[in-house]
Amino acid sequence: MKRKKILLSAAVAISLLLSFTACSKQEDKSAMANNDTKTEQQMENKDSEMNKDSEMNKDSEMNKDSEMGEVKFTAKDLDGNEQSEQIFKNSKLTVLNIWGTFCKPCVEEMPELGKLSDEYKDKGVQVVGIVADTVDADFNPMDDMITTAKDILKTINVNYVNLLPSKELAEIYLKDIQAFPKTLILDSEGKILREISGSRNLEGFQKEVDEELAKLK
Repeated sequence: MKRKKILLSAAVAISLLLSFTACSKQEDKSAMANNDTKTEQQMENKDSEMNKDSEMNKDSEMNKDSEMGEVKFTAKDLDGNEQSEQIFKNSKLTVLNIWGTFCKPCVEEMPELGKLSDEYKDKGVQVVGIVADTVDADFNPMDDMITTAKDILKTINVNYVNLLPSKELAEIYLKDIQAFPKTLILDSEGKILREISGSRNLEGFQKEVDEELAKLK
């Protein structure tokens, strides 16, 4: 069961129970209603609601950065090195990938993130991971899970830094996670600019990153 759970801090009072199937599948699209039974007015109402939701989501994304306070944390990486918010300072953008060793789509997309890391480092973009299931409920490192994570990264030849969750990291970046993988694009202060739910290929990540880079020009 340890591989199916990620327990965040008591301060955020969240316990996430994830199954292998929940991780490996994108959320199913809702079934479309029969268009022949819809009146023109119903269609207009639906379009209006969708536009409103789209505008609200856009506003939420734009306001996310301004809602975050100063980002400060300490954490260890998989090799036991101390890390902090300073890890973000020398990059224009950080692609923060939150994953678990139990999550097949997480592992499958990491070679794409490795390519992104190599191709975009000269553009001021770095990739950093957080391995969600490498600590227990009290944020104590679990050696067996750390070994598993290292073995995965070695097998797929991914070399960017991967962090163990700390209480501060959990409160900042993990508290709203409902499924893995989850990827966040951060600015140089560690503030969230964009959230990406589910896995992506290289082109998908490039599109998301390029859009954020364009805003910095």
